[in-house]
Amino acid sequence: MISIGKTSRQIRKTLLSPHFGNSIWNVVDVAIYPVVMILTLPLFISKLGDQQYGIWMLVNSFIASLGMANVGFGDATVRYVAKYRGDGDMRAIKGVIETTLSSYIILGIIIITVAFGLSALVDHYKWYSFVKIDEANHEIAILAFRIGSITFGMKLAEMIILSALRGFERYDRASQLSIGAKLLTLGLNITMVKMGHNLIQIFIDNAIMTFLTVVIEFFMLRRMVPKLSLWYRGTEGYFKEIMPYGFWTWLNSMMGILGGQMDRWIVNTIGGVATGGYYSNGAMLAERGTGLLASGMGFIFPIISRKSAKEEPLIKLYNKVQFVMATIGIFGGIAAYYLKDIVLGFAWKSKYAQTQPFMNGFIALVGVTSITIANHYFVMGSGDGKLAVRFRIIYFVCQIASISIALYFKDIILIPFMLTIAVIVAGSVHNYIIANQVLRTNPLTNMMKMLILSTSFAIFVSTESFQLQIVALSVVVTSWIVMFYKPVSYIFKSHN
Repeated sequence: MISIGKTSRQIRKTLLSPHFGNSIWNVVDVAIYPVVMILTLPLFISKLGDQQYGIWMLVNSFIASLGMANVGFGDATVRYVAKYRGDGDMRAIKGVIETTLSSYIILGIIIITVAFGLSALVDHYKWYSFVKIDEANHEIAILAFRIGSITFGMKLAEMIILSALRGFERYDRASQLSIGAKLLTLGLNITMVKMGHNLIQIFIDNAIMTFLTVVIEFFMLRRMVPKLSLWYRGTEGYFKEIMPYGFWTWLNSMMGILGGQMDRWIVNTIGGVATGGYYSNGAMLAERGTGLLASGMGFIFPIISRKSAKEEPLIKLYNKVQFVMATIGIFGGIAAYYLKDIVLGFAWKSKYAQTQPFMNGFIALVGVTSITIANHYFVMGSGDGKLAVRFRIIYFVCQIASISIALYFKDIILIPFMLTIAVIVAGSVHNYIIANQVLRTNPLTNMMKMLILSTSFAIFVSTESFQLQIVALSVVVTSWIVMFYKPVSYIFKSHN
């Protein structure tokens, strides 16, 4: 048993720790955009119309897909800045940042060129029919894609700058900059839409704000890394050191992006761009929900990297992270299940009706994904990029199989539920592998306890039978208690 006084001191110590502050800033950064979008979504749809709003979501999906060209230097920057910071080597930190930043500037230029070429092909061969875009909006779709690609190219540079700040464990500074940029951009978008401007003005505003943000962020980072340049001219082999790690994280990221956007392309193709827009609303909430959970524990990445480099045991830290992620994800999902119609119905009013059929599936998806977040951080933090790619391949195969089943039944509402099953299957395999290869603990126990918890939660959210819901909820609570009674007992002890 832990005394009340000791527990209070540990809670106070936790709340005052820089790690807790980093978590708060990460969560606010991820939450701010979806919260504002939830509140303003009826305005955007009513002013832009279903077609232009759907084009906005579709273009965002295609732009996100360009991220497959991201060669993994963001995570590599966090890892190696944290590593050389531990060694006190500022010269190496400067070399790493300049290497990854200049590489991404070149990559951004290539991506923009490719995007302009693709859009020219789409316009020439009139491929708009694949996503059912009205003829009046063809030019808007092409221009939006081109401007969006320019914004994405600039965001690649921003990714490195923010990753460098995280490598310094300045998640607060990185999040403050990101939050400010998002609020200014959304405020400008809302103003332009109220004034009657179309979708193109929104994309132009986003490009301008991104440019200004990247300039400000670069000079703020330069205060921490004196004489930092946009271009690296040194002779040290930082690129050779970073590239192997970056290559495996790139493969991991590429399959993640492809798998994450595949369902939206299918919905847009089958249901049209308007239906795709409403599906994307639910998908956006699911992504941000998962992002909130992941960002809340993002600070552990450099900690794991340091511990792994020193070959320190990771099992206690892993159990703590799993406890927090599963508790918030599962019980937060239960709360979301009961509150979704009230909250979103009030915020979106009549616009919620088109998104409502997808929501239970997305809630199940977020809940079960929460149990897999720790695996990602511990594999990447341990530096085993090949294992991370094997994880992603397993999940990608499960995604394709699950979406294929939904298409067989010709029911796009099934897609989020089938993706949930993919996470459960792949996540169970991941839990087994990480327990065996990274944590050096009992793999079968680690797999089964997560499998039972995630499956019972998914059944609770998916079924319409009240009796089955009661049984599933009982299993959720019981399995959570069995799994986490030990982590609860030491959750506020030392930060090992």
